[in-house]
Amino acid sequence: MAIHWSLDHLEKLLPPELFAKLSTASCNPAVSIDAGGNYPIIQGETGDLLAGVPYARGLRVPRSKMRALCAEGIDVQVCGVSPAATTSLVVYSIGFQRVCLY
Repeated sequence: MAIHWSLDHLEKLLPPELFAKLSTASCNPAVSIDAGGNYPIIQGETGDLLAGVPYARGLRVPRSKMRALCAEGIDVQVCGVSPAATTSLVVYSIGFQRVCLY
């Protein structure tokens, strides 16, 4: 995922200590956030370069690393619903039971 136009917003939203660690989530930590350049737009079938989107500041990150970084210091709990079915002679009933993974 390319982060460029939203970088200023992230800097305002994230605590300073998390924003300072943003480069650790980068696909290529050796490239500075301030390096600038062009994000390539590539034709999927041929691999031809269609265009380059210029940026002054930015980086590419895997979504999984970005989620992990943003979740640091937060007690993330995943809750959902699990179907539970019961039957009787004539009536079918389907209910849902709350399931939480901690």
